[in-house]
Amino acid sequence: MTAILAAQTDGSRPDLDVGAVLGAMWRVLARRGLDLLVVGAPFVILPQVIAGFLPQNLEAVKLALGLPGVVFTGGASLIAYAELSGGSITSWKAIGGGLGRFGTLWAVGVLSGLAIGLGTILLVVPGLIAMIGWIPASATVMVENTGSTEALGRAWRRTQGVRWRLALLSLLVFVAVLLGFVVVLIADLAVMSTAGEAAMNQVSNLVVAPLYAFVVVALMTAFSTAVYAALRPAGAPAVVADVFA
Repeated sequence: MTAILAAQTDGSRPDLDVGAVLGAMWRVLARRGLDLLVVGAPFVILPQVIAGFLPQNLEAVKLALGLPGVVFTGGASLIAYAELSGGSITSWKAIGGGLGRFGTLWAVGVLSGLAIGLGTILLVVPGLIAMIGWIPASATVMVENTGSTEALGRAWRRTQGVRWRLALLSLLVFVAVLLGFVVVLIADLAVMSTAGEAAMNQVSNLVVAPLYAFVVVALMTAFSTAVYAALRPAGAPAVVADVFA
């Protein structure tokens, strides 16, 4: 086990080390980036490429093309947790794990999305609190084999007392995503200035946007799993070991 997993050991309130979580997140991206790309290619990049070919009026189809990303979230969570816990898992087993838990992960996304949306509409702050409190929910599903409501409940309880630090971490990750968007925008403008708007639209829809989407989802999943690993109590069930190679 690495330092990131040395969280709750006596049932007391967890102590979230901001630097350790960020370090764990970048460690996953640096060491398992190729595995993440293998899982992301069919479930994030390819659907985004297909969406780039579709007319603008098919928004419902484009929305449906986001569903395979749920499989990536599950598989990437397994890859990230394996890296942080000293285990090992192949890309193919990670995909199998994500497929097997698709329904639960989708339910977590729907339930949390509805609650976050309602909280945001009512007063903004409750929505933000809910979003932060449920950061480790998807990793909880994958590592502990829980149902959707149980995963949300465990995530909520484990983030109690550290949500201000999680808010700071989330802000840092958001800044990284925003910087990435600026890079994408600059790349689009560079293509447009040299090859024209039509070429820019093609390059953006078929190459830049799919790759950016993959990077964002991989970053967010590595982040949420690093948070989960830091807050996971000692002795919590971990059926994920069954799929480690």
